Amino acid sequence: MKNLLSEHASKYEELHGRCKFSCDYVDSRDITSKEVLDIGCGFGWFEMYALRDSPSCIVGIEPEAKNLQAARESIHDPRAGFQVGSALDLPFQPNSFDTVVCWEVLEHLPVRTEPALFDEVYRVLSPGGSFYLSTPYRSLVGTVSDPAWWLIGHRHYRTEELIALAEGAGLRIQSSTVRGGTFQAIGTLNMYIAKWVFRRKPIFQSFFEVREDAEHQREGFMTLFVKMAKPANAD
Repeated sequence: MKNLLSEHASKYEELHGRCKFSCDYVDSRDITSKEVLDIGCGFGWFEMYALRDSPSCIVGIEPEAKNLQAARESIHDPRAGFQVGSALDLPFQPNSFDTVVCWEVLEHLPVRTEPALFDEVYRVLSPGGSFYLSTPYRSLVGTVSDPAWWLIGHRHYRTEELIALAEGAGLRIQSSTVRGGTFQAIGTLNMYIAKWVFRRKPIFQSFFEVREDAEHQREGFMTLFVKMAKPANAD
């Protein structure tokens, strides 16, 4: 999905729907003057946003160097860095970051390795630090309308599942919301068909972008967003 998005959303001002809401969901106080980690940064769309709020530094990781090429070529701010790293074995010391974000990564991890991600985030977060995550939401419409669910068994999660994963790692839930609706579902299908069948940009792209933005202003059924925190008194 991140590679598909990179072709038509190269900077924050051009982000729409899920990506734009992801940026809006993060409290600017968790960015300004903070050390931030982005697990699964893709082409660096979140870094482009976060740099507007003046972080002390922001580090984006991907499991393979080739996935970092676009981010490295487009972002030259000295506060931003990119390196190879696994979400299940983060290459950082304990208490290294004030804020961690992880957008649309959980569902791509090997089955039943989800607890390892939460354990690693807890380890690298400083006490009192925040963890933001998004993942496909397990609803009937959201699941069956996801082409990746049909093609590769794309996993979807319920809020209760993420609460259990967070609490199992020692994290506390701060907030959660489900966003995205019919236009996101149709827009995603439109993007897959345009990309893989016709090898062209999605049709009526602007039409879907405007309506996806509006959908994300209210509760939906497509994407689950959760904010967690490491207790301030944690060791």
